[in-house]
Amino acid sequence: MTKFFKLKERKTDVSTEILAGTTTFVALAYVISLIPNVFLSAVGIDPLAGFSAFLVTAILSTLIGGLYANLPLAFASGIGLSAFFAFTVCAPLAKGGMGYSVQTAMTALLLEGIVFIVLSGLKVREKFMDAIPKNLKKGISVGIGLFIAVIGFVDAGITKASMKILPDVHFSLLAQDPGSVFGLNDVNNFFMAKLYDKGHITPAFWSIVGLVLIAVLLARKVKGAILIGIVIITIAGLLPASIGGGFTKLPSGSLFQIPQMPKLFQYDFSWTNSFDNILNILIVLFTLLFVDMFDTIGTLMGIGAQGKMLTKDGKFPQASRAFMADAVGTTVASALGTTAVTAYIESASGVAEGGKTGLTAVTVAVWMLIALFFAPLFLMVPLQATAPALMVIGFYMLGEIASIPFDDITEAVPAYLAVIVMPFTFSIVNGIALGMISYVVLKLATGKAKQLNGFLVGLSLVFLVKLLFLSA
Repeated sequence: MTKFFKLKERKTDVSTEILAGTTTFVALAYVISLIPNVFLSAVGIDPLAGFSAFLVTAILSTLIGGLYANLPLAFASGIGLSAFFAFTVCAPLAKGGMGYSVQTAMTALLLEGIVFIVLSGLKVREKFMDAIPKNLKKGISVGIGLFIAVIGFVDAGITKASMKILPDVHFSLLAQDPGSVFGLNDVNNFFMAKLYDKGHITPAFWSIVGLVLIAVLLARKVKGAILIGIVIITIAGLLPASIGGGFTKLPSGSLFQIPQMPKLFQYDFSWTNSFDNILNILIVLFTLLFVDMFDTIGTLMGIGAQGKMLTKDGKFPQASRAFMADAVGTTVASALGTTAVTAYIESASGVAEGGKTGLTAVTVAVWMLIALFFAPLFLMVPLQATAPALMVIGFYMLGEIASIPFDDITEAVPAYLAVIVMPFTFSIVNGIALGMISYVVLKLATGKAKQLNGFLVGLSLVFLVKLLFLSA
Protein backbone atom coordinates (compact mmCIF):
# COMPACT_ATOMS: atom_id res chain seq x y z
CA MET A 1 0.00 0.00 0.00
CA THR A 2 2.77 2.43 0.93
CA LYS A 3 4.56 1.75 -2.36
CA PHE A 4 1.43 1.75 -4.54
CA PHE A 5 0.19 5.15 -3.30
CA LYS A 6 3.73 6.57 -2.92
CA LEU A 7 3.06 7.56 0.70
CA LYS A 8 6.70 8.09 1.69
CA GLU A 9 7.46 9.98 -1.50
CA ARG A 10 4.63 12.41 -0.73
CA LYS A 11 5.51 12.57 2.96
CA THR A 12 2.29 11.13 4.36
CA ASP A 13 1.08 7.95 6.07
CA VAL A 14 -1.91 5.60 6.13
CA SER A 15 -3.60 7.12 9.19
CA THR A 16 -3.35 10.65 7.79
CA GLU A 17 -4.82 9.56 4.45
CA ILE A 18 -7.71 7.70 6.10
CA LEU A 19 -8.46 10.68 8.31
CA ALA A 20 -8.35 12.99 5.28
CA GLY A 21 -10.70 10.74 3.31
CA THR A 22 -13.12 10.55 6.23
CA THR A 23 -13.08 14.34 6.54
CA THR A 24 -13.78 14.79 2.83
CA PHE A 25 -16.67 12.34 2.99
CA VAL A 26 -18.29 14.06 5.95
CA ALA A 27 -17.85 17.47 4.28
CA LEU A 28 -19.71 16.36 1.15
CA ALA A 29 -22.24 14.07 2.87
CA TYR A 30 -24.94 16.71 2.44
CA VAL A 31 -24.93 16.25 -1.33
CA ILE A 32 -25.86 12.56 -1.00
CA SER A 33 -29.42 13.58 -0.19
CA LEU A 34 -29.40 16.88 -2.07
CA ILE A 35 -28.96 15.52 -5.61
CA PRO A 36 -31.62 12.75 -5.41
CA ASN A 37 -34.18 14.71 -3.35
CA VAL A 38 -33.97 18.08 -5.08
CA PHE A 39 -32.74 17.58 -8.63
CA LEU A 40 -33.39 14.00 -9.71
CA SER A 41 -36.84 13.90 -8.11
CA ALA A 42 -37.70 17.15 -9.94
CA VAL A 43 -37.48 15.29 -13.26
CA GLY A 44 -39.43 12.26 -12.05
CA ILE A 45 -36.59 9.98 -10.94
CA ASP A 46 -37.44 8.09 -7.76
CA PRO A 47 -35.30 9.49 -4.88
CA LEU A 48 -34.26 6.03 -3.65
CA ALA A 49 -33.24 4.97 -7.16
CA GLY A 50 -31.50 8.32 -7.62
CA PHE A 51 -29.73 7.82 -4.29
CA SER A 52 -28.31 4.50 -5.48
CA ALA A 53 -27.39 5.86 -8.93
CA PHE A 54 -25.64 8.87 -7.41
CA LEU A 55 -23.57 6.85 -4.93
CA VAL A 56 -22.61 4.03 -7.31
CA THR A 57 -21.44 6.59 -9.88
CA ALA A 58 -19.55 8.54 -7.21
CA ILE A 59 -17.87 5.38 -5.88
CA LEU A 60 -16.69 4.29 -9.32
CA SER A 61 -15.37 7.69 -10.43
CA THR A 62 -13.70 8.37 -7.05
CA LEU A 63 -11.96 4.97 -7.19
CA ILE A 64 -10.67 5.79 -10.66
CA GLY A 65 -9.34 9.09 -9.34
CA GLY A 66 -7.71 7.32 -6.39
CA LEU A 67 -6.35 4.13 -7.97
CA TYR A 68 -5.61 5.34 -11.51
CA ALA A 69 -4.64 8.98 -10.88
CA ASN A 70 -3.44 8.61 -7.24
CA LEU A 71 -5.10 11.89 -6.29
CA PRO A 72 -6.96 12.80 -3.05
CA LEU A 73 -10.10 13.90 -4.87
CA ALA A 74 -13.75 12.92 -4.56
CA PHE A 75 -15.88 12.77 -7.71
CA ALA A 76 -19.68 12.84 -7.89
CA SER A 77 -22.59 14.42 -9.77
CA GLY A 78 -22.14 18.20 -9.60
CA ILE A 79 -24.69 20.56 -8.05
CA GLY A 80 -24.52 23.18 -10.80
CA LEU A 81 -24.70 20.55 -13.53
CA SER A 82 -27.65 18.90 -11.77
CA ALA A 83 -29.46 22.23 -11.59
CA PHE A 84 -28.93 22.81 -15.32
CA PHE A 85 -30.15 19.28 -16.03
CA ALA A 86 -33.31 19.56 -13.90
CA PHE A 87 -34.36 23.18 -14.30
CA THR A 88 -33.27 23.97 -17.86
CA VAL A 89 -32.92 20.85 -20.02
CA CYS A 90 -35.84 18.90 -18.53
CA ALA A 91 -37.98 21.82 -17.34
CA PRO A 92 -41.26 22.42 -19.28
CA LEU A 93 -41.27 25.03 -22.04
CA ALA A 94 -43.97 26.92 -20.14
CA LYS A 95 -41.50 27.45 -17.28
CA GLY A 96 -38.67 28.64 -19.50
CA GLY A 97 -37.04 25.24 -19.87
CA MET A 98 -36.09 23.30 -22.99
CA GLY A 99 -38.81 20.70 -22.45
CA TYR A 100 -36.73 17.58 -23.08
CA SER A 101 -37.47 14.22 -21.51
CA VAL A 102 -35.14 12.57 -19.02
CA GLN A 103 -34.31 10.00 -21.69
CA THR A 104 -33.18 12.67 -24.18
CA ALA A 105 -31.17 14.46 -21.49
CA MET A 106 -29.46 11.21 -20.51
CA THR A 107 -28.56 10.66 -24.15
CA ALA A 108 -26.87 14.08 -24.26
CA LEU A 109 -25.06 13.10 -21.06
CA LEU A 110 -23.88 9.87 -22.70
CA LEU A 111 -22.47 11.85 -25.64
CA GLU A 112 -20.72 14.23 -23.23
CA GLY A 113 -19.07 11.33 -21.42
CA ILE A 114 -17.85 9.76 -24.66
CA VAL A 115 -16.43 13.08 -25.92
CA PHE A 116 -14.72 13.60 -22.56
CA ILE A 117 -13.14 10.14 -22.64
CA VAL A 118 -11.66 10.91 -26.07
CA LEU A 119 -10.44 14.38 -25.04
CA SER A 120 -8.97 13.01 -21.80
CA GLY A 121 -7.23 10.16 -23.61
CA LEU A 122 -5.65 12.63 -26.04
CA LYS A 123 -4.73 14.92 -23.10
CA VAL A 124 -6.57 17.80 -24.78
CA ARG A 125 -8.24 18.80 -21.49
CA GLU A 126 -4.81 18.90 -19.83
CA LYS A 127 -3.62 21.29 -22.54
CA PHE A 128 -6.62 23.51 -21.81
CA MET A 129 -5.63 23.55 -18.15
CA ASP A 130 -1.94 24.23 -18.81
CA ALA A 131 -2.86 27.15 -21.08
CA ILE A 132 -4.12 29.17 -18.10
CA PRO A 133 -1.40 31.60 -16.83
CA LYS A 134 0.18 30.94 -13.43
CA ASN A 135 -1.07 34.11 -11.71
CA LEU A 136 -4.58 33.62 -13.08
CA LYS A 137 -4.50 30.10 -11.62
CA LYS A 138 -3.69 31.66 -8.25
CA GLY A 139 -6.64 34.02 -8.61
CA ILE A 140 -8.88 31.08 -9.49
CA SER A 141 -7.67 29.26 -6.38
CA VAL A 142 -8.51 32.24 -4.16
CA GLY A 143 -11.87 32.67 -5.88
CA ILE A 144 -12.76 29.05 -5.21
CA GLY A 145 -11.76 29.57 -1.59
CA LEU A 146 -14.19 32.49 -1.26
CA PHE A 147 -16.82 30.45 -3.12
CA ILE A 148 -16.43 27.64 -0.57
CA ALA A 149 -16.50 30.09 2.35
CA VAL A 150 -19.70 31.76 1.12
CA ILE A 151 -21.38 28.35 0.81
CA GLY A 152 -20.36 27.74 4.42
CA PHE A 153 -21.87 31.03 5.60
CA VAL A 154 -25.07 30.30 3.65
CA ASP A 155 -25.25 26.77 5.08
CA ALA A 156 -24.91 28.23 8.57
CA GLY A 157 -27.82 30.61 7.99
CA ILE A 158 -25.65 33.71 8.35
CA THR A 159 -26.02 34.89 4.75
CA LYS A 160 -28.47 34.41 1.93
CA ALA A 161 -28.06 34.44 -1.83
CA SER A 162 -30.51 34.43 -4.72
CA MET A 163 -30.20 31.82 -7.43
CA LYS A 164 -31.77 32.11 -10.91
CA ILE A 165 -31.58 28.37 -11.53
CA LEU A 166 -34.16 27.40 -8.93
CA PRO A 167 -37.27 29.56 -9.48
CA ASP A 168 -39.83 27.58 -7.53
CA VAL A 169 -37.82 25.18 -5.40
CA HIS A 170 -36.50 25.67 -1.88
CA PHE A 171 -32.76 24.98 -2.04
CA SER A 172 -31.42 24.76 1.51
CA LEU A 173 -27.78 24.99 0.45
CA LEU A 174 -28.22 28.37 -1.26
CA ALA A 175 -31.47 29.80 0.13
CA GLN A 176 -33.16 32.35 -2.10
CA ASP A 177 -33.52 35.96 -1.08
CA PRO A 178 -35.29 37.99 -3.82
CA GLY A 179 -34.50 41.22 -1.99
CA SER A 180 -30.77 41.07 -2.60
CA VAL A 181 -28.17 39.25 -4.62
CA PHE A 182 -25.92 38.69 -1.66
CA GLY A 183 -25.79 40.11 1.83
CA LEU A 184 -25.89 39.58 5.56
CA ASN A 185 -29.16 38.45 7.06
CA ASP A 186 -30.72 41.32 9.01
CA VAL A 187 -27.44 43.20 8.81
CA ASN A 188 -28.59 45.96 11.18
CA ASN A 189 -29.18 43.44 13.96
CA PHE A 190 -26.79 40.73 12.85
CA PHE A 191 -25.80 39.17 16.17
CA MET A 192 -29.10 39.61 18.04
CA ALA A 193 -31.30 38.61 15.12
CA LYS A 194 -29.41 35.55 13.95
CA LEU A 195 -27.37 34.24 16.86
CA TYR A 196 -29.96 35.00 19.52
CA ASP A 197 -33.55 35.28 18.34
CA LYS A 198 -36.93 35.17 20.09
CA GLY A 199 -35.41 34.40 23.44
CA HIS A 200 -33.10 31.56 22.45
CA ILE A 201 -29.87 30.77 20.65
CA THR A 202 -30.23 29.93 16.95
CA PRO A 203 -28.48 27.13 14.99
CA ALA A 204 -26.27 29.79 13.35
CA PHE A 205 -24.69 30.30 16.77
CA TRP A 206 -23.44 26.72 16.79
CA SER A 207 -21.89 27.14 13.35
CA ILE A 208 -19.92 30.10 14.68
CA VAL A 209 -18.93 27.98 17.69
CA GLY A 210 -17.79 25.27 15.27
CA LEU A 211 -15.71 27.77 13.31
CA VAL A 212 -13.97 29.03 16.46
CA LEU A 213 -13.53 25.48 17.76
CA ILE A 214 -11.87 24.27 14.54
CA ALA A 215 -9.65 27.37 14.48
CA VAL A 216 -8.52 26.74 18.08
CA LEU A 217 -7.82 23.06 17.35
CA LEU A 218 -5.85 23.99 14.23
CA ALA A 219 -3.86 26.61 16.17
CA ARG A 220 -3.01 23.94 18.74
CA LYS A 221 -2.09 21.57 15.88
CA VAL A 222 -4.66 18.93 16.88
CA LYS A 223 -4.89 16.15 14.30
CA GLY A 224 -8.33 15.85 12.73
CA ALA A 225 -9.42 19.33 13.82
CA ILE A 226 -11.97 19.77 11.03
CA LEU A 227 -13.56 16.34 11.54
CA ILE A 228 -13.68 16.85 15.33
CA GLY A 229 -15.48 20.16 14.79
CA ILE A 230 -18.04 18.56 12.48
CA VAL A 231 -18.77 15.73 14.93
CA ILE A 232 -19.12 18.06 17.95
CA ILE A 233 -21.54 20.42 16.18
CA THR A 234 -23.56 17.44 14.93
CA ILE A 235 -23.92 16.31 18.55
CA ALA A 236 -24.79 19.87 19.60
CA GLY A 237 -27.65 19.73 17.12
CA LEU A 238 -29.30 17.10 19.34
CA LEU A 239 -29.68 19.64 22.16
CA PRO A 240 -33.10 21.24 22.81
CA ALA A 241 -34.23 23.97 20.42
CA SER A 242 -34.33 26.42 23.33
CA ILE A 243 -30.55 26.51 23.32
CA GLY A 244 -30.12 26.45 19.55
CA GLY A 245 -30.28 22.71 18.99
CA GLY A 246 -32.83 20.65 17.12
CA PHE A 247 -31.07 20.83 13.75
CA THR A 248 -29.64 17.30 13.89
CA LYS A 249 -32.34 14.74 13.14
CA LEU A 250 -31.87 11.23 14.46
CA PRO A 251 -32.80 8.47 11.99
CA SER A 252 -36.23 6.93 12.48
CA GLY A 253 -36.48 3.19 12.16
CA SER A 254 -33.68 0.90 11.04
CA LEU A 255 -30.31 2.32 10.11
CA PHE A 256 -29.86 -0.35 7.45
CA GLN A 257 -31.37 0.18 4.01
CA ILE A 258 -31.11 -2.12 0.98
CA PRO A 259 -30.16 0.00 -2.06
CA GLN A 260 -32.85 0.31 -4.71
CA MET A 261 -31.85 -0.67 -8.24
CA PRO A 262 -31.84 2.38 -10.54
CA LYS A 263 -33.50 2.32 -13.95
CA LEU A 264 -30.75 1.60 -16.46
CA PHE A 265 -29.98 2.94 -19.95
CA GLN A 266 -32.70 5.58 -20.24
CA TYR A 267 -31.68 6.74 -23.71
CA ASP A 268 -33.73 8.27 -26.53
CA PHE A 269 -32.31 9.15 -29.95
CA SER A 270 -35.59 10.33 -31.53
CA TRP A 271 -34.28 13.92 -31.45
CA THR A 272 -32.08 13.04 -34.45
CA ASN A 273 -35.16 13.26 -36.70
CA SER A 274 -35.37 17.06 -36.44
CA PHE A 275 -32.72 19.65 -37.32
CA ASP A 276 -34.02 22.02 -34.62
CA ASN A 277 -33.80 19.30 -32.01
CA ILE A 278 -30.31 18.35 -33.17
CA LEU A 279 -29.23 21.98 -32.83
CA ASN A 280 -30.74 22.26 -29.35
CA ILE A 281 -29.15 19.00 -28.23
CA LEU A 282 -25.79 20.26 -29.49
CA ILE A 283 -26.27 23.38 -27.36
CA VAL A 284 -27.11 21.20 -24.36
CA LEU A 285 -24.08 19.02 -25.08
CA PHE A 286 -21.78 22.04 -25.45
CA THR A 287 -23.04 23.60 -22.21
CA LEU A 288 -22.56 20.33 -20.30
CA LEU A 289 -19.06 19.96 -21.77
CA PHE A 290 -18.24 23.58 -21.00
CA VAL A 291 -19.43 23.70 -17.40
CA ASP A 292 -18.17 20.22 -16.48
CA MET A 293 -14.73 20.75 -18.01
CA PHE A 294 -14.02 24.06 -16.32
CA ASP A 295 -15.63 23.16 -13.00
CA THR A 296 -13.18 20.26 -12.80
CA ILE A 297 -10.27 22.41 -14.02
CA GLY A 298 -11.09 25.07 -11.44
CA THR A 299 -11.34 22.49 -8.66
CA LEU A 300 -8.04 20.85 -9.60
CA MET A 301 -6.23 24.19 -9.63
CA GLY A 302 -7.78 25.35 -6.37
CA ILE A 303 -7.07 22.14 -4.48
CA GLY A 304 -3.68 21.76 -6.19
CA ALA A 305 -2.59 25.18 -4.97
CA GLN A 306 -3.90 24.57 -1.45
CA GLY A 307 -2.26 21.15 -1.17
CA LYS A 308 0.97 22.35 -2.84
CA MET A 309 0.49 19.76 -5.59
CA LEU A 310 1.21 22.11 -8.50
CA THR A 311 4.58 22.04 -10.23
CA LYS A 312 6.88 25.10 -10.26
CA ASP A 313 5.26 26.33 -13.48
CA GLY A 314 1.77 25.94 -12.02
CA LYS A 315 0.79 22.66 -13.71
CA PHE A 316 -1.28 19.94 -12.03
CA PRO A 317 0.43 16.52 -12.22
CA GLN A 318 -1.67 13.59 -13.44
CA ALA A 319 -4.40 15.99 -14.58
CA SER A 320 -5.27 13.85 -17.60
CA ARG A 321 -5.95 10.89 -15.31
CA ALA A 322 -8.15 13.02 -13.07
CA PHE A 323 -10.08 14.11 -16.15
CA MET A 324 -10.53 10.46 -17.13
CA ALA A 325 -12.20 9.83 -13.77
CA ASP A 326 -14.97 12.36 -14.37
CA ALA A 327 -15.24 11.34 -18.05
CA VAL A 328 -15.89 7.68 -17.26
CA GLY A 329 -18.04 8.71 -14.30
CA THR A 330 -20.26 10.89 -16.50
CA THR A 331 -20.71 8.05 -19.01
CA VAL A 332 -21.73 5.68 -16.20
CA ALA A 333 -24.00 8.37 -14.73
CA SER A 334 -25.99 8.51 -17.97
CA ALA A 335 -26.48 4.74 -17.85
CA LEU A 336 -27.57 4.66 -14.20
CA GLY A 337 -29.78 7.76 -14.24
CA THR A 338 -27.93 10.56 -12.48
CA THR A 339 -26.22 13.77 -13.62
CA ALA A 340 -22.75 14.69 -14.90
CA VAL A 341 -19.75 13.97 -12.67
CA THR A 342 -17.14 16.49 -11.57
CA ALA A 343 -14.40 16.77 -8.95
CA TYR A 344 -15.81 18.14 -5.70
CA ILE A 345 -14.36 21.26 -4.11
CA GLU A 346 -15.13 19.71 -0.70
CA SER A 347 -12.07 17.53 -1.39
CA ALA A 348 -10.17 20.55 -0.09
CA SER A 349 -11.27 19.62 3.45
CA GLY A 350 -9.39 16.33 3.21
CA VAL A 351 -6.37 18.02 1.66
CA ALA A 352 -6.40 20.47 4.57
CA GLU A 353 -6.19 17.45 6.89
CA GLY A 354 -3.07 16.25 5.09
CA GLY A 355 -4.48 14.08 2.27
CA LYS A 356 -1.96 13.82 -0.57
CA THR A 357 -2.58 10.52 -2.37
CA GLY A 358 -5.24 8.31 -3.88
CA LEU A 359 -5.63 6.52 -0.55
CA THR A 360 -7.66 9.53 0.57
CA ALA A 361 -9.99 9.02 -2.41
CA VAL A 362 -10.25 5.27 -1.79
CA THR A 363 -11.26 6.03 1.80
CA VAL A 364 -13.99 8.37 0.52
CA ALA A 365 -15.21 5.61 -1.81
CA VAL A 366 -15.34 3.10 1.06
CA TRP A 367 -17.43 5.50 3.15
CA MET A 368 -19.72 6.04 0.14
CA LEU A 369 -20.16 2.27 -0.14
CA ILE A 370 -21.10 2.09 3.53
CA ALA A 371 -23.47 5.04 3.09
CA LEU A 372 -25.18 3.12 0.30
CA PHE A 373 -26.44 0.64 2.94
CA PHE A 374 -26.70 2.98 5.93
CA ALA A 375 -28.17 6.10 4.38
CA PRO A 376 -30.22 7.25 7.44
CA LEU A 377 -27.11 7.34 9.64
CA PHE A 378 -24.93 9.31 7.25
CA LEU A 379 -27.65 11.73 6.22
CA MET A 380 -28.09 13.00 9.78
CA VAL A 381 -25.00 15.30 9.58
CA PRO A 382 -26.56 18.78 9.29
CA LEU A 383 -25.39 21.72 7.20
CA GLN A 384 -24.69 23.68 10.39
CA ALA A 385 -21.97 21.12 11.21
CA THR A 386 -20.26 21.11 7.80
CA ALA A 387 -20.53 24.90 7.36
CA PRO A 388 -17.63 25.74 9.75
CA ALA A 389 -15.39 23.33 7.85
CA LEU A 390 -16.13 25.12 4.58
CA MET A 391 -15.41 28.49 6.20
CA VAL A 392 -12.00 27.28 7.39
CA ILE A 393 -11.17 25.78 4.00
CA GLY A 394 -11.96 29.13 2.38
CA PHE A 395 -9.55 30.79 4.80
CA TYR A 396 -6.75 28.42 3.88
CA MET A 397 -7.24 28.96 0.16
CA LEU A 398 -6.93 32.74 0.50
CA GLY A 399 -3.19 32.35 1.08
CA GLU A 400 -2.38 32.30 -2.65
CA ILE A 401 -3.42 35.94 -3.00
CA ALA A 402 -0.20 37.07 -1.30
CA SER A 403 1.94 35.83 -4.22
CA ILE A 404 -0.03 37.60 -6.97
CA PRO A 405 2.07 40.50 -8.38
CA PHE A 406 -0.29 43.43 -7.84
CA ASP A 407 2.28 45.83 -9.30
CA ASP A 408 1.61 44.26 -12.73
CA ILE A 409 -1.91 45.31 -13.71
CA THR A 410 -2.02 42.88 -16.65
CA GLU A 411 -1.50 39.98 -14.24
CA ALA A 412 -3.35 41.28 -11.16
CA VAL A 413 -6.64 42.49 -12.68
CA PRO A 414 -7.52 39.16 -14.36
CA ALA A 415 -6.71 37.36 -11.08
CA TYR A 416 -8.83 39.91 -9.21
CA LEU A 417 -11.81 39.32 -11.51
CA ALA A 418 -11.52 35.56 -11.00
CA VAL A 419 -11.45 36.11 -7.23
CA ILE A 420 -14.40 38.49 -7.04
CA VAL A 421 -16.70 37.01 -9.70
CA MET A 422 -16.81 33.43 -8.40
CA PRO A 423 -18.40 34.08 -5.00
CA PHE A 424 -20.66 36.89 -6.20
CA THR A 425 -22.09 34.91 -9.13
CA PHE A 426 -21.85 31.48 -7.44
CA SER A 427 -20.06 30.22 -10.52
CA ILE A 428 -16.51 28.94 -10.86
CA VAL A 429 -16.90 29.00 -14.64
CA ASN A 430 -17.86 32.70 -14.69
CA GLY A 431 -14.76 33.59 -12.68
CA ILE A 432 -12.48 31.64 -15.01
CA ALA A 433 -14.20 33.16 -18.05
CA LEU A 434 -13.88 36.83 -17.06
CA GLY A 435 -10.38 36.30 -15.72
CA MET A 436 -9.22 34.70 -18.96
CA ILE A 437 -10.94 37.18 -21.29
CA SER A 438 -9.53 40.16 -19.39
CA TYR A 439 -6.05 38.58 -19.41
CA VAL A 440 -6.04 38.34 -23.21
CA VAL A 441 -7.47 41.86 -23.68
CA LEU A 442 -4.98 43.46 -21.28
CA LYS A 443 -1.97 41.70 -22.80
CA LEU A 444 -3.02 42.68 -26.32
CA ALA A 445 -3.78 46.29 -25.31
CA THR A 446 -0.40 46.73 -23.59
CA GLY A 447 1.78 45.23 -26.32
CA LYS A 448 2.46 41.96 -24.50
CA ALA A 449 0.91 39.62 -27.05
CA LYS A 450 3.99 37.37 -26.93
CA GLN A 451 2.91 36.24 -23.45
CA LEU A 452 -0.24 34.71 -24.93
CA ASN A 453 -0.69 31.29 -26.51
CA GLY A 454 -3.10 29.92 -29.06
CA PHE A 455 -5.04 27.82 -26.56
CA LEU A 456 -5.51 30.80 -24.25
CA VAL A 457 -6.79 33.08 -27.03
CA GLY A 458 -9.06 30.35 -28.37
CA LEU A 459 -10.48 29.57 -24.94
CA SER A 460 -11.11 33.27 -24.32
CA LEU A 461 -13.09 33.53 -27.55
CA VAL A 462 -15.15 30.49 -26.60
CA PHE A 463 -15.79 31.99 -23.15
CA LEU A 464 -16.82 35.28 -24.75
CA VAL A 465 -19.34 33.50 -26.97
CA LYS A 466 -20.62 31.59 -23.96
CA LEU A 467 -21.14 34.75 -21.88
CA LEU A 468 -22.80 36.57 -24.78
CA PHE A 469 -25.11 33.88 -26.09
CA LEU A 470 -25.48 31.18 -23.43
CA SER A 471 -26.83 31.44 -19.90
CA ALA A 472 -24.26 32.38 -17.27
